[in-house]
Amino acid sequence: MQAQQAQAKQAQATQAQATQAQATQAQPGFLARKLGVTPVRSAPQPAPQPAIPRRPEETPIRVEQALAKSPPPLQSDPEDTWDGMAPPKPEEIQAIRDKPVAARTHADQRRLHWAEDYWTNEDIQTETTAFYKLNSEVGAPTGHATGHAPFGADGARSEDARINRQRADDVIKRLGPDADPDHVRMVEAHYGIANPASDGGGLLGGDWVDAQGNWHDDKGNRIDLESIGTKGQADAPKVPLMAAAQEQTQGTGPATGNTSSSYPHSATGFQPASATGAQPFVTNSQTQSWSDMGQGKAYQPPETQVAQASPPNSPLQAPIAPTQPQSRADRTFQSYRKNLAPREGGYANRPLSVDKGGPTLKGMSQKALDQFRQNSKWKHLPKQSKNLTNAQIDQIYRVEYFDRPQLDKLEQVPGLAQTAPQLTEQIFDAGVQHGIEDAGRWLQESLDEVLGTDLRVTNPKTGQKNYDGIIGSGTRKTVEQAVQAGKIKEVNNRIAAKSRTQKEAFEFNLLLDAG
Repeated sequence: MQAQQAQAKQAQATQAQATQAQATQAQPGFLARKLGVTPVRSAPQPAPQPAIPRRPEETPIRVEQALAKSPPPLQSDPEDTWDGMAPPKPEEIQAIRDKPVAARTHADQRRLHWAEDYWTNEDIQTETTAFYKLNSEVGAPTGHATGHAPFGADGARSEDARINRQRADDVIKRLGPDADPDHVRMVEAHYGIANPASDGGGLLGGDWVDAQGNWHDDKGNRIDLESIGTKGQADAPKVPLMAAAQEQTQGTGPATGNTSSSYPHSATGFQPASATGAQPFVTNSQTQSWSDMGQGKAYQPPETQVAQASPPNSPLQAPIAPTQPQSRADRTFQSYRKNLAPREGGYANRPLSVDKGGPTLKGMSQKALDQFRQNSKWKHLPKQSKNLTNAQIDQIYRVEYFDRPQLDKLEQVPGLAQTAPQLTEQIFDAGVQHGIEDAGRWLQESLDEVLGTDLRVTNPKTGQKNYDGIIGSGTRKTVEQAVQAGKIKEVNNRIAAKSRTQKEAFEFNLLLDAG
């Protein structure tokens, strides 16, 4: 009797195990439940692996929290087109221009493009250039073949889609490497992404899912889940959490995702860099030159990332594009700027009785800023010196204190670098401290005092002779004479005496042994 009972219990246990195994085998995954199909599995699923401890930055958060803390999706106004929009009224243009460039939206900037005097108003064009450079990290199409050409509704919507893809990827990354695919889909739906970009590392390589949940291969063919067999290693195909957008960089701006000219703003269209001869947007460049600034001067663009294919469930790795070779002038300016930084310090707001320049940030005084902003090419700068960025200060120093006085040409005077290498930097330093015109006048005065020459120019209206402070070819030739006469060190020391106290001159190694 006991043997029969034992056999019966064993039979029941075996039946229960078989039933449980059958139920488990038939349990569909999340995607199968959505589509109403049962994936075919030819082998038992591997045992779950022990959880790998996450680093603090990988701790997943709720999808609602991630979306709440993320930028909203962008959506251009369907009526925001070239044909259907009347030019803005003068008061509307003025209201937009009263805003700081950093506070303007893309909609504001598009309205400026429709201004009747856009193509003849240099100030608006300068502000436009500043706006696009300031916002290039979010995809503003900078560096057009036509300089300041705007983008229309089609281009704006395409740009919105690219930015939405980037923002969705940022949210998905915050969800963690093991994010629920349903949550991934929720994020993509929030940002209006119907076809997630592929990184080539999914179920069959290059697969994607449409808005209805149907999977397709990289050729657009729908995937039959029941014929997948053992290719799927989980309940459903893995969704690349950081799918890399397949973008092509065009012009000198960052990647826009457009493979053709979709900006109907000029006869030439939005041409690739190879067509226009322009250099591509460079990452981590300190001296990238922008031809559409009017001067073609060095400018440090914001950091950008170039999308590339990356393994699933991993952050995008942004490759660093090769930087352009630096010119001699670039290297010289950077050396001068580096040496100047500790002397200028940070922000200072001393009484006008002590500092006539007013509030000063890293050597850039309020007085100097006010003077620069009277010029249309600097109109985009903030009104207060304390709001200047490092890039803006560097650009001012390069354009106004290095390029305008032609210090690169002064440095190339034969023999100057060997006999008085500090002289050119002396002019740059004095220019920042006291004004570049004063620095030029001190150079001319010192040359005349040492050589007995006369570099003054005659005012045609008054007949008076004065130093103009312009370091032109005549002044450079006189510098060469001082070098040949062996008196250039004395000239250098006279400039130092005129521009700063002896203590400062020795402290900053600006004096030379004239013996």
